[in-house]
Amino acid sequence: MDNAKTSLRLVLFLCSVSLIHSYESFSPRDKQALRQLVVDDVSGNIYVGGDNLLCQLNPDLDLMYTVNLGPVLDNEDCIPSTAKLNAGHCLNPAAELRMTDNIVKILVIDQHQSALIVCGNIYQGSCQMRNLQNIEELISFPTSQGHWVIANKGDNASYGFIAAGPSGTNVLYVGASFAEPDSALIPLL
Repeated sequence: MDNAKTSLRLVLFLCSVSLIHSYESFSPRDKQALRQLVVDDVSGNIYVGGDNLLCQLNPDLDLMYTVNLGPVLDNEDCIPSTAKLNAGHCLNPAAELRMTDNIVKILVIDQHQSALIVCGNIYQGSCQMRNLQNIEELISFPTSQGHWVIANKGDNASYGFIAAGPSGTNVLYVGASFAEPDSALIPLL
């Protein structure tokens, strides 16, 4: 029992020493709100997502890459035309397109595809994949309604993680809060 107490004290001491260590700081240029953070266990790189912003930092918090994610022409009441999702087309004639902030709600690393999955509220809560080594490189930005996976309202919560799916391959699991009227568009998983 004495060894367990000594080990616990050592762990607590090491934790308190690591809290005292000072780190460099990072803040975005335009003071955008930062909302999501994920660290790559392999490279140590840090990925930060916020309002209209995606950043890649090295382990010393030096800025490597920045991507402007918005604002974009959209409307939360708009059901985008699947063929023209990125072109600012809307199938709801009552929804007037306007410049809309893209709030990053999910930021997940997929090591198997060497990709960063970024989900924001624009285009009915769509996700995109970016190169893990250079986030400026867009791997895919789906244009079908099967990829509308998170709540499109800025204040509604979403959570995502990658784990083995039924067939054994990794899949993205998503939990999204209920948001009217877009909830009918979010597939039940």
